[in-house]
Amino acid sequence: MISRSNTKAICLLFGLVFLAIYSFSFGQSISVQSKLENDTIRIADQTFLTYTFLKNDSLWIHYPILGDTSLGNIEVLGKPSLDSSKSGGGMWNMNIKLRVTAFDTGLFFIPPQSFIFRDSLNRDTAYSDTVFLKVVGVKLDTAIHDIKSPYTFRKKSNTAEEESFWEKLKKLLVYVVPALLVIVLLYFLYKYLRNKRPQQHLFQPKVEIEPPYITAFRELDRIKAQKLWQQKQVKEYYTRITHVIRWYIDKRFRINALELTSDEILQQLKLNRLDDINFSKLSDLLNLADLVKFAKGEPDAEENLVHLENAYEFIQKTRNDNPSEENGSEDNK
Repeated sequence: MISRSNTKAICLLFGLVFLAIYSFSFGQSISVQSKLENDTIRIADQTFLTYTFLKNDSLWIHYPILGDTSLGNIEVLGKPSLDSSKSGGGMWNMNIKLRVTAFDTGLFFIPPQSFIFRDSLNRDTAYSDTVFLKVVGVKLDTAIHDIKSPYTFRKKSNTAEEESFWEKLKKLLVYVVPALLVIVLLYFLYKYLRNKRPQQHLFQPKVEIEPPYITAFRELDRIKAQKLWQQKQVKEYYTRITHVIRWYIDKRFRINALELTSDEILQQLKLNRLDDINFSKLSDLLNLADLVKFAKGEPDAEENLVHLENAYEFIQKTRNDNPSEENGSEDNK
């Protein structure tokens, strides 16, 4: 018979073997691929560097922050964009895209970047592939060309075939007289309709519409009062905040923000000359919301409060750029 101490030892041995096999399979399933959209560019041109990997719903990912930094001789422009799509079998295809450039010629390599994957039992680090970017200079045209002679403009001569003043006037009257007749007929038609139905207004009074910033403030106040992130509903919290911001941008800047990605919204706002501080805070909010919704990011309590206040501040500082709308709301008060 097997003694109790031997039984415990056997159970412990099986447990260690199981954990080793699980950890091995966990590590083997993680792979990060690196790819350049163009591996050869001219100096100061731009291309995209994309990191691609597969993850399931139980994995949490911590990837390196590469926005507005440099990788040796290669410069990273702007913030990284995150895109995700289902690939079947409970797996997600994740893509992190960076815009890069270089201001020197040569063959440069982008070193491997570390991506930390973890679940409830394990933690592992995967490294991306090393990729090379070739930067070439601009070719100068050194060929010698003949000097062209000056171009001579010829003045039109007055000939007997040119139209006289009366001929031009006759052509002008062909268009002016009918236009004047139409204007006179419309004037008498307007007077006839006004005298026939004096009780009705030809033009309806303008209906006052609530300014977008008031609606947006009311919705943010409602989100704040519901205390979603305090109840562990962080994803719902950021989804609703970004929906309010997207709706406000749609109404305020006439940008179809509800149908655009975060990067497309930021590119459109650059055309509206949004100041750097508001642009940076809005960019941080949208990027963090994407991480929470698609990569299960875990912002802390301070970040949750700061990004809600940033949403208030963005609306407050951009609502005064439309004087006609603002004056209309003040008259109603």
